[in-house]
Amino acid sequence: MRMFIAAAAFCLGFGTVHAATLDQAGAYDLVVDGVIYDVAFEPGSCIGVFDGCDEPSDFTFSTEAEAILARDALLALLETYPAFDNDPTFGNGCSSTSLCQFFVLHGTAAGNILHAFFGNYQLFNTTGVTTNPISTSAVLSGSATYTKWTEIGVVPLPASALLLVFAMGGLAAVGRSRKS
Repeated sequence: MRMFIAAAAFCLGFGTVHAATLDQAGAYDLVVDGVIYDVAFEPGSCIGVFDGCDEPSDFTFSTEAEAILARDALLALLETYPAFDNDPTFGNGCSSTSLCQFFVLHGTAAGNILHAFFGNYQLFNTTGVTTNPISTSAVLSGSATYTKWTEIGVVPLPASALLLVFAMGGLAAVGRSRKS
């Protein structure tokens, strides 16, 4: 039995690991709620970046709660990079030396975007949800950028975990047959 536990622990140690990476153009392999995304930092208008910015299908996230989860995952990654905290111009479309805001969209209402955001200020970071209306035709430049999310896949269950489940079931069956 000890040998089995050691073998199971060894196998589980070789599961799939996704390490998110980042550069000024975006983030790659970022996991949000079990889904893997690539994120592009896109300046411009919502209409230009999000294929018209007029249909729910134009956006990866459909609720504020989903947008906040995504925002928080991206912010957590960005905060691990010294360049982000030390340079507000970090991020495609950010040229202001004092502020850059990153918008995670989840819809539109009355011609304005609905979004969660975080800001990289020269001295501190901030987070929030829709506060000021921003027109879908407004062009973000200098102090803000959109985040365009592309789903890459889901975080897979490691094959070794399935093997462990079947092995445990097999051992249980063998143990029962020995008792009878």
